[in-house]
Amino acid sequence: MAQTLKAKLGGLIPKLREERTAILKGHGAQTISEVSIAQAFGGMRGVKGMICDTSVVEPDKGLIIRGMPILDIQDKLPEEIFWLLISGELPSADELATFQQELKAMGEVPKYIWKVLKAMPKTSHPMAMLDTAILAMENESMFRKRYNEGMAKTEYWEPALEDAMKIIATIHTIAAGVYRIKYKKGDLIEPSKKLDWGADYAKMMGLPPRKGQNYEMMRLYLTLHTDHEGGNVSANTCHTVGSALSDPYYAVSAGLNGLAGPLHGLANQECLNWILQTMDKFGGVPTEKEIEEALHSLLRDTVEKHLLSDVRVGAFLSGGIDSGTVTAMMAEITGERIPTFSVGVHEQSFNELPFARMVSGKYNLEAHERVVEANLIQMVPSMICLLYT
Repeated sequence: MAQTLKAKLGGLIPKLREERTAILKGHGAQTISEVSIAQAFGGMRGVKGMICDTSVVEPDKGLIIRGMPILDIQDKLPEEIFWLLISGELPSADELATFQQELKAMGEVPKYIWKVLKAMPKTSHPMAMLDTAILAMENESMFRKRYNEGMAKTEYWEPALEDAMKIIATIHTIAAGVYRIKYKKGDLIEPSKKLDWGADYAKMMGLPPRKGQNYEMMRLYLTLHTDHEGGNVSANTCHTVGSALSDPYYAVSAGLNGLAGPLHGLANQECLNWILQTMDKFGGVPTEKEIEEALHSLLRDTVEKHLLSDVRVGAFLSGGIDSGTVTAMMAEITGERIPTFSVGVHEQSFNELPFARMVSGKYNLEAHERVVEANLIQMVPSMICLLYT
């Protein structure tokens, strides 16, 4: 008989608790991060403040989920990735089938949720509608029910997992419903008893199968967005809210609020808007060559406008794609040695100077480097004073 996700996790939890105890006992007093005043003002960016072993985004390798590069698992279903994130392993065929059946059984959205969504202002943003629906569904929380009844701390994970699975089982139906209500696409479409999670989401939105291509597109899109480290705004918010023993409905709703910001998930919307504008410009889907030429022209025009100055213009070169591309374009436009300024650190896992040097060498830049020491925080008061002189 195939193992359920709850049974799988139940077998792993004792070992995970032992590992946690051993880490705290052996390394509990070890310092993993120092915080500068600038970081405190800047929203704690770059501060190591949580444990996350589900995924990591490497600058030269991309997204890695539980040790598996995204390109190696891009053909997996979102349900398989969820199982992988929770358990550390991909499910067997039988485990996947059992898990999918569980999600189908938990997939009914309470009728009052649709009433709430249809009562919201017509101008409501889809993200406001989605997080409101998840928050309103807190009424279904098994964690809250079990907590009020009184349960042992060692049992917290069980109703928390049940709540999480209920959210996963219904959120695609709710999101599809939000789309159809917000954009007046017609009646809601009932979920399928046969389609997988991603394909069912596409179907409920009203997308035609197109020989399965739209279903495949949605599966891939969801797989690529399953987890991008635990320290981003939405994931960190979920952790913070959940740390108060607020149930998963509260935590996920709060995380969605963070996701709605333009410096986080809303950036996706802005990218999609740009794609639609580009398609309008070309009267349809442009060729790869047309896209390349359009992007090069747009970037060149933008950089050239910012080069207008009475003094010599330089660039901060971090070694990343953004600053490297802009600096390369500056060199191409001016034909001059662009002065660049790069900052590095002694800790090699965070040091980007090697990447900056690659760009500098290729474009013959006038590179200036500075390796900062751990006592940088002592310079912060002077740096702040200089801003006002």
